[in-house]
Amino acid sequence: MSDPPQSPSALSSSSCDCSAEHEAFIASLDLNAIQSLALKTRRSQLATSAADPDSPAASDLTCTVRPLKQGASNVLHSLLFSDNTHWVIRIPLASRSWSPRAVRQMHHDIVAQRYIAARTAVPVPRIHAFACTADPEAGENPLGHPYMICDYVQGTRLVDVWNEPGWWTDGRTRERTLESLARHMVDLARLEFDSIGCLDDPPAGAPPDTPPRIVAFPSLLGDASEPEIAEAGARAVEEDLGPFTSTHAYLSALLAAVRARTRGRAPAQSQPPHDGRPPRAKPSDDDPTLAFLALLISALPPRSYDTAPFTLCHPDFDSQNVFISPSSGEVTALVDWDGVAAAPRQLGALTLPMWLTVDWDPFAYAGYQAAQAHCDSEAELHRLRGVYADAVERAAAEVLGGDGGRAWGEVTRTSHVVSTLEIGITAEMPRLEIVYRLGKYVFGSGRLVFELLEGIEHCAWYNRKEGEVPEVVEWDWYKEREKERKEGSSTSGSDDEEHSDHASSSCNGAAGDALDPS
Repeated sequence: MSDPPQSPSALSSSSCDCSAEHEAFIASLDLNAIQSLALKTRRSQLATSAADPDSPAASDLTCTVRPLKQGASNVLHSLLFSDNTHWVIRIPLASRSWSPRAVRQMHHDIVAQRYIAARTAVPVPRIHAFACTADPEAGENPLGHPYMICDYVQGTRLVDVWNEPGWWTDGRTRERTLESLARHMVDLARLEFDSIGCLDDPPAGAPPDTPPRIVAFPSLLGDASEPEIAEAGARAVEEDLGPFTSTHAYLSALLAAVRARTRGRAPAQSQPPHDGRPPRAKPSDDDPTLAFLALLISALPPRSYDTAPFTLCHPDFDSQNVFISPSSGEVTALVDWDGVAAAPRQLGALTLPMWLTVDWDPFAYAGYQAAQAHCDSEAELHRLRGVYADAVERAAAEVLGGDGGRAWGEVTRTSHVVSTLEIGITAEMPRLEIVYRLGKYVFGSGRLVFELLEGIEHCAWYNRKEGEVPEVVEWDWYKEREKERKEGSSTSGSDDEEHSDHASSSCNGAAGDALDPS
């Protein structure tokens, strides 16, 4: 069965609608400068390698530059040479406001990708040329923008066919694709590190085989030039974070960074507040869901995986960044490595792919169900997680032996619990639903999670102010609700009772099945 033509958005995480600003940026790019840069890079390669006798002489080489579909973060152009070599140039959309932090992050990404390409058989696009700075005076960068030139990726994007039953025929199966992917990720997991952080060049004068150094993250929040983050205070976001020597320290730092960003404002709600009241703004740096997640950081990540070794993570391990063979369904490329770093084991190379864990993020799963005609059920996703974990165990057993394979397979089987916790910490919109999901996993009852959040909001631990001596203050959810109901009835009569019924309905509708007493 043949594939439909694929949009060659090979090195972008997702496509997006071009804003007027982005359109103006794309129109400003000098295609002649791109062509000259591409030819210079290719001719330099030919001059330093054994030339193909059938290829045209370097002086006769030509290059056709063709715009590709814009990604969410990069502008892409195809570079097709007359010797049939095919590359892509990626230019960040944010390069007009390119910050020192962005320069450092791009450098770390390139160090990591080249290390992966040199030490594994993981199919990452080979990088042929790059410039991390947008300043043409800082080096040989005729574009005036940061850029990366790398291989053009051939194949079918997994996101385009995963939910198409008619595609999985003629020997192509989802299980075969997952088996192929697991082999590559086990290969990546062989690269181990003693701390969590970004990769940087080895020290000057180190032997050629010296692995990269682990250094601090430029930020765990984002660029201080972003308006929302700048409001939180530049100092809080510009500080380097890490490296970390434990999963607990890493997740705690993430939570602290989020608290710094949200300090002084009420949390956004993806649904109306559960009791019909406006969200309570706390003058400190917290809200009940973040306080609840702080408790889960200590409870959910297994202690056996808390310390080294750590492994590299794919920063967006989702189906739009996996390319597969149209004939066999096996993985041909893994793209979009922006943000790659050494991570905790359950967030690194052995983690479950994101499209197999989407049901653990109810907010994302609702969008997934709405967008897909053939959406995987929770039961099917649970089955596929087992399929992938078994594939990791088999692939690891070939490298490490049976005991090692079982150990790595177990890392994968429980990884979605920790990856969901990380999403709950870093993503504001789905946070409430994720808190209920993880809470039901820990406590077995959505109603209990609801009561715990209410209790945290009113307890002395959460509300203690600096300088106060801690004390125990009991707060009874049922008594308080009864008191509110009676007070409302005495002042507003039947209208307020109707409001109380509405609030109860809102409460029971919050976070889907969060209050399911099961």
